[in-house]
Amino acid sequence: MRRLWLSLLMLLAGGLLAAGWYAYDRGFTRKWRGYVASEFRKRGVELRVSKMTLHPFRGIIARDVKVFDARDRRRVLAGIDEMRLVINWANLVSGKTFLDALELTDATLSLPLDPENARAEKVEITGLSGRLFLPPQQVYLSRLEADLYGVHVTASGRLINPQKLSVAADDGARWRRAIAVASAVVAQWRELKFGGRAAELDLRFSGDLGAPEKLIAELTFWAEQVAWKGASFEKLYTAATVRDGRFELKQLTMNDAVGSLQLSGEFDLQRQTATASVRSDVEIAPFVRAFGRTAVFDELVLHGAPVINCTARAAFRGRVRFQLLGHIAAPRFSYRGEEFLEGAADFSWDGARWSARDARIVHRTGLLTGDILHVAGEARTRLRNSIDPEVLRPLLSGIAGEWLREGS
Repeated sequence: MRRLWLSLLMLLAGGLLAAGWYAYDRGFTRKWRGYVASEFRKRGVELRVSKMTLHPFRGIIARDVKVFDARDRRRVLAGIDEMRLVINWANLVSGKTFLDALELTDATLSLPLDPENARAEKVEITGLSGRLFLPPQQVYLSRLEADLYGVHVTASGRLINPQKLSVAADDGARWRRAIAVASAVVAQWRELKFGGRAAELDLRFSGDLGAPEKLIAELTFWAEQVAWKGASFEKLYTAATVRDGRFELKQLTMNDAVGSLQLSGEFDLQRQTATASVRSDVEIAPFVRAFGRTAVFDELVLHGAPVINCTARAAFRGRVRFQLLGHIAAPRFSYRGEEFLEGAADFSWDGARWSARDARIVHRTGLLTGDILHVAGEARTRLRNSIDPEVLRPLLSGIAGEWLREGS
């Protein structure tokens, strides 16, 4: 009898080892992968697992996972090379929801910028590690870490009712706009180069996906020795929040070798309005070159960092309306080869007209002051000048040029 029991135990152990080896080497059957896909479908997520295996130490591993748009399976929203499935075996046996969590360890996430185009450029996120808990009607992310183009990213948060999130498949215009914005952001992000210690981005979020306009998110970003298209900064810090349909840039501070740039603002998604405030005494010439050549700056050379203070307001419902108000003061500069000692003015612009008030330009031969208002192709000026007219004549045209010729 003892031999019989021993033989049965050996056969059972051998069977378990064989089944384990098969699950590790060949993977689970399509039926089991279908069980996992149905679990995600209950949570409003459509995915496909190409292979599912049993690792002797890590447990059940899903490999080559594709996440699709639930309304249109042609749209691949994300691809993950592998993730560990944390399964509640008691619930599985009793036919209840059995997927408790997902665990990522040094995984790679691939996000196509255009999910409808199989050949579209992809954003590759590497070093993805963390745990995603899946309690009923919730998604809880516990400190996810990843690397994105030289930035170490950490994220955590909780969302409820993930199954209620839906994207209208026929909203083509909004979809294309979102793709265009995402592509532009990624393109500029890739231009950033970081030195010193690794740049850090931290994201925290919470909310109800049944009411996405009420989502809450907080973002902070810190980097040192940042280079972007020829412009460079010693330090860069950003803090922003999304709350009740409003995006608020609480602080963006950039420091270069001579000064700092400080930017803050807000965008109200419901009202479609935006405000911004900027103060800067950094070198702006590298920024101008980074954004492209302009006729004015091709002939303007700044020999120091200008001081700029300005505010902007904009409304985007129907016709776009905006207003820009501010003050600029530049130290020594050259224009068309002529050197000036100082320049300053208050300015405004609303797209249809612009003005310069209390303008002041200092040259070694004298002083030019006054106001300029430009409306509908016509300029109104009130100028007082003691600078040698021969210095200014090559520089001015139009109304100002006529005033100078008459005055001289």
